Amino acid sequence: MFKKLRNRFLFLNMAVTSLVMIVAFGAVYLTTYNNIQNENQRKLSGMAKSFTISSERPLEQPYTPQDGYLSNKREQGQIVSMVSSDYTPSFTIFVDKNGVIIDIDTIIDMPEESYSEAAGAAWKKGGQSAIIMGGHIWLYSVIPVSVTQIYEDGSSVTNTSGDSYQISFLDITDTQKTLRDLLITFIIVGLAMLAVIFLISLYFANRSMRPVISAWEKQRQFIADASHELKTPLSIIIANYDALLSNQDETIRVSTDGLIT
Repeated sequence: MFKKLRNRFLFLNMAVTSLVMIVAFGAVYLTTYNNIQNENQRKLSGMAKSFTISSERPLEQPYTPQDGYLSNKREQGQIVSMVSSDYTPSFTIFVDKNGVIIDIDTIIDMPEESYSEAAGAAWKKGGQSAIIMGGHIWLYSVIPVSVTQIYEDGSSVTNTSGDSYQISFLDITDTQKTLRDLLITFIIVGLAMLAVIFLISLYFANRSMRPVISAWEKQRQFIADASHELKTPLSIIIANYDALLSNQDETIRVSTDGLIT
């Protein structure tokens, strides 16, 4: 009985403690996860606005894909390309409406096959997602090419078209590793804390049960002693009762000292 009571106390204590730890660790992890994801989205969005064109006059079709168009404009100093902030490894691939690569804007030394593989995988999935390539996790987004023309008078015009697209890739391997390490740390710390809390709870549960067990034992001893003390007079009363029943015709005389004779 006392063991079951102690186990119930331990179960309740561990359940409440585990719930509190899960809520606390979960809140910290979700907050960190959202912050990291928002930072990755900010960097990826920054790459989507990565170049402008300085022009004395409007170009007829500045966003129509042409072989070597972006490379030529970059060589002429008319395109200012940028990578993501904080020097995060990243690159951008420009493709036409059929997914054929037009140009690659990168500072990463990778084989051309890797860029083709990345562009093919991202173009097939579309939208925004992540792929694994070369042991790294790359977050990407596929959006229509947007070219901002800045004229001599300071005015600017932004044009987009469905004829060409830019696929921006951002290396999120380190951030994903950070989240994974944080999760593993929470699991290890949580299990260690639960083990310590269990031992502490077991100690105090056993200690708190001692007065209950002592009171129960005293109660049982009192009942046993009272039962023993009552046995003798009850036995005498029962014996006299039996004697009276067996000698109903005899006269019962009470002596001066109160004894029945």
